[in-house]
Amino acid sequence: MNNLSIQELKELVPLQAVLYHYGHTDLPERNGKYFTCLFPENHARGDQDPSCNFYTGSDGFPRYKCFSCGENGDQFSFVERQEGVNVSEAKKIVARIGGITEGGTYTAPQKQLKRPVKPEEKKPVQFPSDLNRGTETDWKALGELRHLDPQAVNLATELGVLKFGTHRGFPCWIVTDQSRIVAEARRLDGKLFPHSGKKCDTLRNSKKSWPVGIQPRHRTPENFQKIILVEGSADLIAAYHFNHVFLKMDALPVAMLGRQCKNIHPDALPLFKGRYVRIMPHADEDGGGMEAAERWAEQIGEAGAKSVRGFDFSGLTRKDGKTVSDLNDCTVIRPEDESELEGLLR
Repeated sequence: MNNLSIQELKELVPLQAVLYHYGHTDLPERNGKYFTCLFPENHARGDQDPSCNFYTGSDGFPRYKCFSCGENGDQFSFVERQEGVNVSEAKKIVARIGGITEGGTYTAPQKQLKRPVKPEEKKPVQFPSDLNRGTETDWKALGELRHLDPQAVNLATELGVLKFGTHRGFPCWIVTDQSRIVAEARRLDGKLFPHSGKKCDTLRNSKKSWPVGIQPRHRTPENFQKIILVEGSADLIAAYHFNHVFLKMDALPVAMLGRQCKNIHPDALPLFKGRYVRIMPHADEDGGGMEAAERWAEQIGEAGAKSVRGFDFSGLTRKDGKTVSDLNDCTVIRPEDESELEGLLR
């Protein structure tokens, strides 16, 4: 029998490889992203609101923790519970999962993580049951909340990029597109979601690598030769606002939902080919928005875009004296900067 230590086994057989072996194939690739608990039986109705996460233990290796039921452990404790065995037997099982043979030799267990997900395993985004295009009252409410022209809000609904519905018990506005690969909700009253303390909530099974808006409800979407690529749902609708205000009807607003996204969805990249792309990143103090824009620009360029240009908000100021940091801020820009903004957007 192999004589590898616990630490050596953790290096050779990662936690996610063990979880994948037991059928948990939809796990996130990074810390900080919640997923449904590995032990749904601990929850009265299953873990309907993802409450589990990965973190780094004191030994430097990944562990899982459910903040709802309290389950916490590594690959060995998971196997102990799953198989009803002690730690010694769990060690043997983990070794077998990793292909480790007598004497401690092994075949790379990580390969099984690269197995493509079968189409039938892909789960659809869970939209609200009352998903709708909204009413004039909804458009006005969103317009007042984000300082947008209601007609521009209506334009976004016409193209299927903006929806309304009840999410987590609150009236919300929701961005998505015809691909139905991703959707993100924000409350119409502008308040935070109490379960997360955040302004936006990604709908379950969404793939945030998808550039939302790239597939609008339009007979000939390829006629949009220009793409305005922004970060976040608020800037996406703001792009529709400025298209309406400045009569830029040849540009298609598209958004990446968060600077954390490293790679644009491979099925979406070909849709940038042959187009002129203008990226408008968040001017974050730590430079994270610009770094994300540079990654996206490189991928879009390699996909065959005719040109990829950036956008600089520096020098623009809001009416309240604060510096403009994103496109939605520009909806409350001071009057003396409006002409400069229009020139930049054109």
